[in-house]
Amino acid sequence: VLKSPLGDFTTKAQNFALGKTVTGTFSGATANITINALVDGSLKDVYSSGSIFDKDQDVVIDLGSELSISSVVVFWHRLSYSKDYALQGSVDGEKWATLAEHIDASQALEGRSAGSTGGSPMKVVGTKFTPKIIRYLKVLILKDSAFYHKHSIWNFVNIFEIKVF
Repeated sequence: VLKSPLGDFTTKAQNFALGKTVTGTFSGATANITINALVDGSLKDVYSSGSIFDKDQDVVIDLGSELSISSVVVFWHRLSYSKDYALQGSVDGEKWATLAEHIDASQALEGRSAGSTGGSPMKVVGTKFTPKIIRYLKVLILKDSAFYHKHSIWNFVNIFEIKVF
């Protein structure tokens, strides 16, 4: 359970992404943190995309088998987040269908992670859509799309965790 002045971020539903394999353009702040930690159930570590000005940025989660999903929660860092991203699903990892698009994390609930003193600031975005059977979930940030960054030299976005229901 993640505590916030706005309420608790929790669910009784099974997180289908927990412990699954992740690929994509994001990386951890230190060499010993792998991208798979984006689905480890912890809000401790943050992962950065590559440059949004260079190419599309994404996180792809292999759920291990085909599942019916209808909701995704992305825990963005409040200092650098997407203001226009999409969720896509696929059964084969090649043909992608849009589950939701033009999602703006600036409209999200705010909370704090458990990783640093006082917790790092977050934007918690829960997106619901018509149930879809997929094996792969993609969080997609298109090249040159709108994003918020605290410092003018930042050209990336940050995510703590992704949950799939």
